[in-house]
Amino acid sequence: GWCDDGSGWNIDSEGRRSDTVRDDDGCSVTTNSDGSQNAWCDDGTSWETDSDGNRTSDTVRDESGCSTRTYDDGSQSGWCDDGSGWNIDSEGRRSDTVRDDDGCSVTTNSDGSESGWCDDGSGWNIDSEGRRSDTVRDDDGCSVTTNSDGSQNAWCDDGSGWETDSDGN
Repeated sequence: GWCDDGSGWNIDSEGRRSDTVRDDDGCSVTTNSDGSQNAWCDDGTSWETDSDGNRTSDTVRDESGCSTRTYDDGSQSGWCDDGSGWNIDSEGRRSDTVRDDDGCSVTTNSDGSESGWCDDGSGWNIDSEGRRSDTVRDDDGCSVTTNSDGSQNAWCDDGSGWETDSDGN
């Protein structure tokens, strides 16, 4: 249930309860039956704790319209209003995603690999060794991927698909 003051509660099918209260800082703080908590605040920040009260993530929002979430293992993810974003794993490997003017989201990874997906259903992948595959959407409702060695595979909306090797067989 929810109340006019922003507080509320939930009981799942296994009887676990969570309670949400609205604090004076403009945050909605939910406490779960195991003691873990999460909060979302009016300023775009948020945080999470585990059942022992240890902070497991913090999210901050900056003036440029980007939110950054940092986890307790040092990893980080970020997303922006313009569709761009990034991820950094606990070992420091980074990937960055940008949205281009052609309606494509392009992700570049720290190992040099890249992938892109576009609103028209097309896309591409380039592995860390430079091998490329391109995917296009055809008029028959199929997504056809052509690999750098000439092999192809397709999957179609009707559930069918096909594959060819580098010789076209």
